[in-house]
Amino acid sequence: MWGFLPPAASDVFLASVVARLVRGERGGLDRALCTFLGSRAATAGSSWVVVLGLLLEQVAARQPDRREVVLPSYSCNEFTKATLLAGLEPRYVDVKADLAVDPEAIAAAFGPCTLAAFAINNVGRESENARIRALCDRHGVICVEDATYTFLGRSDHDGRRFGSYGHYAVLNFSEGKIVPVGGGAVVTNIDAGVSAIEAVRARIARAPANSTLRELVSLLIYRAGSSRLGYTAYRVLREATGADLKKRLSMEPTRVDEVGHDLERDAGGRIVFRPGRAQALKEQTPLRPLGRAKQLCGVVIIEQADRVRAARTRRYQAFRRALETAPAVDVLPYPADGTCIKAPIVVGATLDLAQQRALDRMGVGRAYDSDYPTSGDPAYPSSNRFFDLLFTLPLHRYIDDAAVEEIVRALTGAARQSR
Repeated sequence: MWGFLPPAASDVFLASVVARLVRGERGGLDRALCTFLGSRAATAGSSWVVVLGLLLEQVAARQPDRREVVLPSYSCNEFTKATLLAGLEPRYVDVKADLAVDPEAIAAAFGPCTLAAFAINNVGRESENARIRALCDRHGVICVEDATYTFLGRSDHDGRRFGSYGHYAVLNFSEGKIVPVGGGAVVTNIDAGVSAIEAVRARIARAPANSTLRELVSLLIYRAGSSRLGYTAYRVLREATGADLKKRLSMEPTRVDEVGHDLERDAGGRIVFRPGRAQALKEQTPLRPLGRAKQLCGVVIIEQADRVRAARTRRYQAFRRALETAPAVDVLPYPADGTCIKAPIVVGATLDLAQQRALDRMGVGRAYDSDYPTSGDPAYPSSNRFFDLLFTLPLHRYIDDAAVEEIVRALTGAARQSR
């Protein structure tokens, strides 16, 4: 296998976007999201972390005596960053042994100060979102669903679309996600949430959207950078010089000057921002609406949902079949009607550095870094297991039968050598 395979890449349907721009179409992503999910209101901006933080601020303003947000200890650290940006306190719970979020653990964490709880489909592993929502309703807690890894798909439990369970839902649009235009969106599925979404939209609208030309150039750069050749060039440059252009050009602006993960534990054991980072993120993160080109890109992808889902599901199923009898490798289930970004796998073998580097060249890497602040905490044994053992398989357009065969051969060989 020559070069490097990217761990994730998504189509931007650039020709369709340009054609619609030529016809004079205005955008309409908010409307497309509401129509697709059956939501009451939606808004999108150039930083999904800041947009989510603004939403949590609005929710908190309606219940100022509640300051805690419950979330799984094994999850993307940006949920913690958004919670802290809103001036709220994260409270963590362990995940189940199958990676799904544990509804009972979430409910057990509820108290008089609980404002909200996240229902997260970790790396696409479906959680019991309807049950989490019902528990939130019973306790007067706001349910915020993360639909990023399952967007465009439906639940195996009841056939509902992901993104329709929470009182609110968030979608991450950064590189490699289903809608890779940068930033993200929040939606509400309740009438009482419309005013919160409108308030977030007003904050986003304080700055103008980028020009159509600039957005098209951004999409072109993403398309080139996520190609096999472009990603290989980026990796070769990074290894030769240490320059991380991906971080500098990240579609999520809060990552541009990130130090570690921007988070640490304070003297009392609480997870907080590193000194100065909260203020820097609030003052320096550019927040603006998505312009015509990026909105139309999102609209086209939503319209192409069946095509996108079918292609990624075929690759996922190919890996499942090929790894069915592999020693020490377990491909975790994805929703049958889900849209796979990356396939989560548990590698129950100790991989040495050379084996990890070989898999990394093929786009196979750890789901979340083991240096996250929640990693290693004895209160979360299942989460710690996944920090150590959970990897992801690429499912993008460069994964053909030959790539599947080579990745499977590398995984099974590494697992056998470590036994």
